[in-house]
Amino acid sequence: MRWNALARGASSAVLTVGTAMITLGLPPAQAQVADSTSVVRWSGAVWEAARTGNQARLDQLLDNPPQDLDDEFEAQIRAYQDHIRAREQQRIEERDEARAKLREIIDDPDASDADLSEGLVQAITWDQVALNPEEVFRDSDVQRLVSRAEAAAHAAEERGDWLMANELFYRLHTLFVDRPGPDNQRYKKDLDRLNRRLSMIQYYAPRELWRLRNERELADGSDPLPEYVDVGETWDERLRGISRRMVEQALREASTGHVETPVDVRAMTLDGIDAIRTMLTTHELEVGIPALRREAARTRLLDDLARERRRIEQMDYVSPSTLTATLREVLRLNRESGLDIMDEAIMHEFANGSFAALDEFSGIIWPDELRRFERNTNGNYVGIGVQIQLNEEREVEVVTPLDDTPAYRADIRAGDIIETVDGKPTAGLSLNQVADIITGPSGTTVELGIERPIPDSEDGETEHLTIEVARDTIIVKTVKGWARKGATHWDWFIDDEQKIGYVRLNQFTASTTRELHQALREMEQTGLNGLILDLRFNPGGLLDEAVTVANTFIARGDIVGTQDGLGRRERPRRAIPSRARATDIPLIVLTNQSSASASEIVSGAIQDHAQNGAIDAMIVGMRTYGKGSVQNVWGLPGDQAAIKLTKRYYILPSGRLIHKRPGARTWGVEPNLKVSMLPSQTLDAVLLRREADMLPLVGHELAAEQADPSELIDEGMDPQLETALLLLKARTVAQSLSVR
Repeated sequence: MRWNALARGASSAVLTVGTAMITLGLPPAQAQVADSTSVVRWSGAVWEAARTGNQARLDQLLDNPPQDLDDEFEAQIRAYQDHIRAREQQRIEERDEARAKLREIIDDPDASDADLSEGLVQAITWDQVALNPEEVFRDSDVQRLVSRAEAAAHAAEERGDWLMANELFYRLHTLFVDRPGPDNQRYKKDLDRLNRRLSMIQYYAPRELWRLRNERELADGSDPLPEYVDVGETWDERLRGISRRMVEQALREASTGHVETPVDVRAMTLDGIDAIRTMLTTHELEVGIPALRREAARTRLLDDLARERRRIEQMDYVSPSTLTATLREVLRLNRESGLDIMDEAIMHEFANGSFAALDEFSGIIWPDELRRFERNTNGNYVGIGVQIQLNEEREVEVVTPLDDTPAYRADIRAGDIIETVDGKPTAGLSLNQVADIITGPSGTTVELGIERPIPDSEDGETEHLTIEVARDTIIVKTVKGWARKGATHWDWFIDDEQKIGYVRLNQFTASTTRELHQALREMEQTGLNGLILDLRFNPGGLLDEAVTVANTFIARGDIVGTQDGLGRRERPRRAIPSRARATDIPLIVLTNQSSASASEIVSGAIQDHAQNGAIDAMIVGMRTYGKGSVQNVWGLPGDQAAIKLTKRYYILPSGRLIHKRPGARTWGVEPNLKVSMLPSQTLDAVLLRREADMLPLVGHELAAEQADPSELIDEGMDPQLETALLLLKARTVAQSLSVR
């Protein structure tokens, strides 16, 4: 009893004289607890300030850490603060540079369309680095630029300069798309119209699109494009399998089953007619569709379509049956005009136009698209397992072979240039075209002609190789760690001393949860005190996997629900306690503007349950993309095509809607703590991360010059990641002290 009384008295003394407890003869363990009290309280305050988004309070706490904080940790805090100050100085410099370039352009009365396009790039840059984006839109020079660029875009479209019109509308749309309210849709219809026209050229006359792009490159003073290579099926071959029954059923189901009820069937009908008018007025298509050269027939059909359009506009009510009847009427007018374009082409474009009136995620998956769609959604496909890109010279360059795939085992390397596929040159092909000819039936082989840089060559010499690769089912690994330990293993700890783990999910496929649980098991073997779950740049994937990934951290309660356009909700998906694996560790989820769909379900569910105190977690980064709609996919008559239709919206456990509806003021998942990255930081971080992820050469250990991901923290390249690590370190340090 006497000892307890002494301890209580000493505790009171500690509050007034700091470390006086040590002089009272207490055992060392109790003295340690008393010394750590200020650290524990400070840590809790840091976590709470971040969780509630109180940046001012967080800054104050970091400026005044407790005296008994670990010296190394305090040094990390100072380095973090230096990095943030450097970012803010860089922000000012990038803002001022963008403003100066913009004003130089807008003050030039003779500024060309290309100059105005560059001015929009500077306005977008200013918007991305501005602390208050409204300062950009209030600026008189920006307003003048927008007005001139809009006029130039319409003028370019009027004279048939589709690429310039598309570029200007694209950049205008990019500038406005993240503004709250109706302004974010200001240029969407213009951009959709130009995209549709260019898509038609790509589909029916790809050589003409190459010609337009090549002329643009030469006009800009750039090198010409590689020679055009004609490969793959012709447009009439790709249209095989399309039937009127198939298209009419898709239109009926879209006009009666879309989430936004009642569906604007009038808009669907008019947009379908307009798509055919676009087809008839795109002169480049004459190369691929010679019938369009019949000027009298083309003019007659345009006049007939204009009359049909006026008739639809004047109708009191446009029903789903009117939509399908209009398609049949357009087919009749096409035949009677003498133009007589293939029915399949008319149906293809009418339906594409009609679906565009709904939303960007609904549409018909045509026979020639079905295989690629299934490959992208399943996560597994038959191929060789290699990521490719077009480099600055527009060569097909290997970004990296994928883990444990035929490409890796055949010693395909990052930086290899794929010159030929089965003897056919790749110059001038799109990435999709290259992917289509590389992939094929499992068990078959493909021959790649490779140009490879010779290591340590002073003159940049290369060697030419022919490598035969066997195609096989590729299982895409979607879970990555902090640093590679070999071809198939990862170091999962971003801070090995404090046992803070790091997991990156690239997408959600059928194996994602299984891979995540395996990573957690490996971390738990040596102790796991906190985790960073990086969902940045994750475009989404399978709903079931989003639910089970969220369930990993959430033991009970709702994870995600859905509602229709009238607000009617269905029974939500709930957590299953036996599937929860990591509910008792501090968790930070990183998000940015490219975290979409399934990523938003996971981050939003975690945030809602953390808000209720069920888990110890928060979201750090930037607001997510706002793709929270449910697309159902089912086959159409003939089983050669499918319809993808938005049927519902996802809602989070708190009732929040994720999706960015037209004219919305709020959308996505807002982080608890907003941490921005400058565009230059994002680019540098992505490139370094990619280099650090590179696989070792077959039969070799990791290269000595392998990029070190620690530079993301040490050099302040990734402030979002650095902030998350700092917060988790504060949390875990305090927890370890509390336990002791």
